[in-house]
This record gives sequence, C-alpha cells and structure tokens, in this order.
Amino acid sequence: MLKGQMLSTVLLVSLSMLVFACEDSSSTKDTVDSDSSSNISAASSNDSTLLDQMIEKRQDFELVILSDGRLLSIGGRGVATDTYMSALGTTEVYDPVTDEWTQSGTMDNWRSVPSAVELKDGKVLVTGGGASKRNATSLTEIWDPSTGEWTIVADMNQPREKFGLIRLEDGRTIAIGGSDDEGQHTATVEIYDPAADIWTLIDPMGDKRIWHTSTVLNDGRILVTGGGNPDGPFKKSAEIFDPSTEKWQYAGEMSVSRSQHTATLMADG
Repeated sequence: MLKGQMLSTVLLVSLSMLVFACEDSSSTKDTVDSDSSSNISAASSNDSTLLDQMIEKRQDFELVILSDGRLLSIGGRGVATDTYMSALGTTEVYDPVTDEWTQSGTMDNWRSVPSAVELKDGKVLVTGGGASKRNATSLTEIWDPSTGEWTIVADMNQPREKFGLIRLEDGRTIAIGGSDDEGQHTATVEIYDPAADIWTLIDPMGDKRIWHTSTVLNDGRILVTGGGNPDGPFKKSAEIFDPSTEKWQYAGEMSVSRSQHTATLMADG
C-alpha cells in the first residue's frame, strides 16, 4: 500500500482489491486519527494505486457494495478531538468508473460501527451502531439511491452494535447478536420485514456473540462463527440458522477461538 493504514476495510471487486483506510498509522496523537485514503491493488500483482480520497476522514464506518457496482460509505467516526472522535451521520458514494466520491444524504442519526445491507429493491438499510455517548442504538434508516436521501423506519427491538446483518432470500433482513446499550453481549436475533416495516424477535442463538461472522450458505442458511471482545475471551463455536424454520442448530467448533475474523464461502460450498 502507498500509505500505512490500520483497521482498514478491504473489498475484492473484479479481481482487484480495494483498501479503504480507517486509521492513520502515522498519527502521533494519543487517539489515532481517522483517514480518508483509498488504494486499489491488482490481484495478479503487488502494485497499488492511490485512488480518489473520501470526502471526509472516517473510521468505524460501514461500506456497502451496491448492485450497480458503486460503493456506499456510511457514518463512522471522524476527526479526533481531545476526548474522542465524533460520530458521523454523513454518507458518500464511490463510482469506480470515474474514480470519484460524491457526497450523498445525511442520516437523521449519526452512528459509528453501524451495520448495513442492500435490500432487494436497491435501497440500503442501516441499523444499530454506536450513537450518543458511544452507546448502542436501535435506530434504523433506509437510503434511496435515486434521491440519495435517508428515511427513518421502525427501530429494532433492542439496541445493537458489533452484530451481524444479512439479507435473506425472501427479502427480509436478519440482525444477529451484538452488544446492547449497556455493553452486554446478546444472543437475541430479530428479522425486519421491509414490506410491513416491522422488526420481529425470533429464537435466539445458543451463545451470546459480538464481532462474529455471518455467512450465507448456498442453500440460504446462515453460518455464524466465533466472536468475542477484542481482548478475549474468544469463541470457537458455530451455529447455523435455517430461515425456513427460523431455528438455530449447533454446528460444531472451529479449531481455534476467533473474533473480528472473516469467513469466505468457497466454490464447493
């Protein structure tokens, strides 16, 4: 990479790896500052190219790949102050064809570490994350790509951050685990129906989890693995959610306890 980066967001798009900075590792402040730089690396080489910078410096933000190939950057935390980095309500869109970031609408509620997913109609749902005083929030909004504006929709049943958010094959969205507004880990799970604008609590997982992975399998089920605080303890356990029954089933253990890890569905399933 052309610039030192910490806690970066990485996406693989058309066999090129996009790296979006979150923290500037060259900072000498007690609180590491946010960064706005982006790099692209070809999968077949070691070369990196510096892309257009985001309009605002941000870390702990969400990045969604839109169905038209553009990227939506949502919220996060910005420039450091003497006490903390202020959360952001702003959003911006990156067009890889023009290599340009464009300011989009501002959320009604600023948030860091939110979770977001593109819905079947191309709109983007964002929910949860850290809000005022860094406490988790249940607030939910939907972004319309045709206008760039955000609309407030139904709140989740409980505040969450550091949780999984997956769109199901039937168009609904499932929120999995996370931590609440008191920092307590939760095993609770709820599903959002965009047609009815309602969140419904369903059967919880067997384990409480934060910073876990949530992976959609080829048959539509969801595999959840690991999780735990950054300083431990981590989890080895895995569970599978079946949307047809809305039930969880224990799926064994990984060989190593993990948190803030990644999981990738392989070609053979």
